[in-house]
Amino acid sequence: MHPNTEVSIMSTPECKYCPLTVDVVVQSSNGDRFGAHSKNLEFFTDAFPVTGSTLPPQNGEVVELSESSEIIHFMLAFTHNLPPPNVTSLELGTLLVLGEAMKKYGMYLASEYVTAEINRRIPDEPLKILAYKAKVSDFSLIDETARRTMKLLLQHVLSELDPSAFRIWVRLSFQSKD
Repeated sequence: MHPNTEVSIMSTPECKYCPLTVDVVVQSSNGDRFGAHSKNLEFFTDAFPVTGSTLPPQNGEVVELSESSEIIHFMLAFTHNLPPPNVTSLELGTLLVLGEAMKKYGMYLASEYVTAEINRRIPDEPLKILAYKAKVSDFSLIDETARRTMKLLLQHVLSELDPSAFRIWVRLSFQSKD
């Protein structure tokens, strides 16, 4: 047996949100491990298989995700029948990464909650939020978001937006001149 496998068997993390038995261990991009429940992952996401449809994890098997510990912490908090975690104090960059993860893993209720907080911040950071909305194909309030950036210097807009977001911005900038 490989020494790391033995250590991982002995160090199955507990769930931070409830006393249910952990049957899935999730590892962040920076190596932190989190205890989770396959039934909750099945119910609150589209990214994990239906419980019982796959072989159970082997001893020490870990699901490695590309997200940071902070993002996984929030994701797993949203996979419990609890009040949603407070995301209002998150920095915008973290909130946008969390929004991307919610969409990536098909966490629809959580995504709506996070999107509402992102939309609340449109007046403060419209250019960053426009870039995010174009990236994740969220076109709700995108015209309003783009209009709030019309007085910015073109160089600044070009430095923040990818080509698809820039096309939206250009279209709206011409419409606003009519």
